Amino acid sequence: EAAAAEEARRRTAAVAVIQAGCRGMLARQRAAAVRHAAARERAAATLQPAVRGFLARREWTRRRQAEAEAAAEVRAAEDDKWRRTAESLRSASLRSLDLDEAAILKTPSPTKTRSAATPPSAGGNTTASRLRAKLRARLPSATRAKDGEASPAANETPDLDRARRGAARGALRPVAPQPQPSKDPVAEAAELDMRHSVLSANVTGLMDTLAMMDGEGQGEEELAPLRSALADLKAELRRISRRREELVRRSALVESAAFVEQELSSYSSLGLSLADIESRSEALRELRTEIARIDGLVEEAEPTATVEDQVKEDATPAAARTAPSTPPVVEPAAADDGVGATPVARRLAFDDEEEKEKEKEAKKVPTAEETLTTPATPATGAASVVSTRSTLAADENDRRIERFRQRLEASSASASPASPAVASSGASTPASPGTPASPSKADKAKEVDAKLAARIAKLKAQRKAARRE
Repeated sequence: EAAAAEEARRRTAAVAVIQAGCRGMLARQRAAAVRHAAARERAAATLQPAVRGFLARREWTRRRQAEAEAAAEVRAAEDDKWRRTAESLRSASLRSLDLDEAAILKTPSPTKTRSAATPPSAGGNTTASRLRAKLRARLPSATRAKDGEASPAANETPDLDRARRGAARGALRPVAPQPQPSKDPVAEAAELDMRHSVLSANVTGLMDTLAMMDGEGQGEEELAPLRSALADLKAELRRISRRREELVRRSALVESAAFVEQELSSYSSLGLSLADIESRSEALRELRTEIARIDGLVEEAEPTATVEDQVKEDATPAAARTAPSTPPVVEPAAADDGVGATPVARRLAFDDEEEKEKEKEAKKVPTAEETLTTPATPATGAASVVSTRSTLAADENDRRIERFRQRLEASSASASPASPAVASSGASTPASPGTPASPSKADKAKEVDAKLAARIAKLKAQRKAARRE
């Protein structure tokens, strides 16, 4: 029994040891599996961006190659198209020169390698011979000369030949352009742009042809017609460029004139003085004159009436307005009178002095055309014209107004009912010491002087208010 019990105990202990070993081995296997899974996850997390980057770079490279191939095909097609266009323009330019067969099939100079016995039509493989053969085939049948006959253009004068070539070129260089009516500036600018592009292509083709023929040793007589045509095309290009600049300048002048005209239409709300209004009117007249010159019109724009003209018209009687415009004649009433004329006549004489002073100032003030040549926006250009003229005339305007008011006050103080009446801006009435003037005319003259002084004071106040604002 004791031995059986000991055997059972040993067996139980051995089973327990084996079970414990199995459990440890299984635990180690599970831990290893967990570690391997974590390592695989870390490796995948590390390698996936690199793999994705590699795949993306490979796809990007493949796409770039496809795009480059497509762009190369497009460029090749464009180059081929422009090459064909240049060839057609070159051939059209050379054909439009209408060269005669004697100039095209001219006997080669001794410096050439081709023998003189070889006919020009079958001579060599040079580019010049092929070009001459093409030109001969493309020339009109009426201008071809048979073997042994002179060219139809050989007996023509250079003027007739030039006119014939110009007529062949058509719209590129008209021989005798007819006077065209005034066109729309926008349409004319578009037409000029189109002609400029066509002529530029023709000039490029002619220059290439000249360089090619000069490099092959062509004679000066063969190159002279091409050079003459190239000079004509370049002159036409320069004329088109000048006309385009004039059209651009015309648009700026039109906007400047609209700006000045808008200022003149609202002069009462702006509070402009007489000098400012007159300077704007003169600037507007100059702008309109320049626009008419660019448009090719003979007549000029109508001048805008100034406030001083309106004041003169208001102060002038109806009978004197229809009278011929003659300088007013002022005769003194008597040696001891000291008055000389009515206030209206004195004001008109002063106006004449003012006109002379304004003419002297106008010679010193820059014109609107000179001021608008500076680079500026259209509105800024008109504002610079007006502000320049207004600034130059502001101080002198103050002095003239003050001098005018002093003379006006002096004339009003020295005026008497016995002063003679003198008609304004028409004919003057000779005054006699014993003939007193009618009270109605004297009162009317005083009323006109008072209105004029009030209007000048109002304009001066408005200008000062505008300056302060």
